Amino acid sequence: MNKKSSVVLRWQIRIYQLSILVLIVSGLGQMPLFKRYAVSDIPGMAWTADFYVQHVLHYLGASVFLFLVLQWAAFFPRFKRSYSLTLWGWLRVSAVVLIIGSGFFRVLKNLPSWSFSPEATMVIGWSHLAAAMLFGLLALTAKLSGNATYLIPKK
Repeated sequence: MNKKSSVVLRWQIRIYQLSILVLIVSGLGQMPLFKRYAVSDIPGMAWTADFYVQHVLHYLGASVFLFLVLQWAAFFPRFKRSYSLTLWGWLRVSAVVLIIGSGFFRVLKNLPSWSFSPEATMVIGWSHLAAAMLFGLLALTAKLSGNATYLIPKK
């Protein structure tokens, strides 16, 4: 999607990548890995152990991520006649759908008017983590195999 003929602009891709980086860092920070492994003890890194900061960062990153994904999903029907999703594109889009779906239930869990059983909360949390890891593995595999393109022009 980084080609000049791409329907997605380069700056959108960079913002998408930055939002994913923010989501990774804030997601790990909520687990609380940075406190456990003393990353937060490094000068200037104390914010990584603050759950509230990580929570807000995750929501901000997710809002940018969702905006771009939904924008691209809305524009896809317009370009469907001239472009098609690659296999790696379909796999990563499927992982993104899983992330968004499980993330939706994570947001519901955080609302005071919603309540889930401890088992459901655990399943939702693990599903969100598994979907994020799947997306990361698919993205890395696609990049290393030279198949990072989501869309290809139809012949």
